[in-house]
Amino acid sequence: MEKIRTFEEFFQGYCDLLEVYMDLCARAQFASYEVMNREARFLFSSLLMDDCIERHHALLDGGVRYLGGTCETYGNINASDSLAAIKELVFDKRKYTLKQIIEAMNHNFESDPSKRSGSAASCEKIRQDLLACPKYGNDLEAADSMANRLYEFVAKGIRQRGIDLGMQYFEIVISNNSLNAEWGQQTEASPDGRKKGLYMNPANNPQGGADRGAPTALLNSLATFDARYHAGSVQNIKFSRSLFKNRQSLIEQMFKVYFSKGGCQIMVTVINPNDLEDAILHPENYRNLIVRVAGYSAVFVDLAPAVQQELLSRTLYDESGL
Repeated sequence: MEKIRTFEEFFQGYCDLLEVYMDLCARAQFASYEVMNREARFLFSSLLMDDCIERHHALLDGGVRYLGGTCETYGNINASDSLAAIKELVFDKRKYTLKQIIEAMNHNFESDPSKRSGSAASCEKIRQDLLACPKYGNDLEAADSMANRLYEFVAKGIRQRGIDLGMQYFEIVISNNSLNAEWGQQTEASPDGRKKGLYMNPANNPQGGADRGAPTALLNSLATFDARYHAGSVQNIKFSRSLFKNRQSLIEQMFKVYFSKGGCQIMVTVINPNDLEDAILHPENYRNLIVRVAGYSAVFVDLAPAVQQELLSRTLYDESGL
């Protein structure tokens, strides 16, 4: 760690690690096709596809015209916010060393490293400083540009690996499908200030509650990524019922601007303040409460507790915030 002098060195080291996982991802996808073609053949599906009939080959045996796949990503914003925080606190302001931040993370930001290493900063103080760094979802250049830099590195890297293996396309999907909550339970603390076991950010959205501005700021951040480089992304936004009812024309205009900037589909949940909290306490009263989780809707009270807490953490935009 002491040999890393600049953020660019640090970022390159992280990218070198990602290269290994991107290689594994692409090879695993291509190998799965070889196994499926050998063991299953998918003859019925092949009969329903023009290309397969014309070429006299099964789906995965040269029959399909465009052979490709997708690679789902999770915690991408936790990663970019972490990179932005390290850049600011370690390399720009030099307030902490990498060693101090790693030590605080290893102790889940809960114990005092000063008792062991002589550091004057407590773990909680380090965490609060990490949380105070610019976060994606607020239309802030430092955070959004870092998110886009990481996104384009992964998206383009995944795509090229698929092409090199012989696939016509292989692209990332920025999704979550509740796995951000499940996998977050198995993930250690991260330099964005997230604690061990906490849900990761949902799909293309900020970590729950990290967006502290107006909904227009969130939408501007969501439109950062160039859609040419992914096969789909999920954007969520949560409005109060009063805002959605009383300011429909304003919401329509916000969405029009968002899509004009290249924004992808957006998932809207409309709910009263405190309904989710009350539904956790009194589920029998909320059997008809439907929420958007990711690319699907679900009955809130039927979701796993970790998923419920992640949904609860998402910022609720109300009239008072406009």
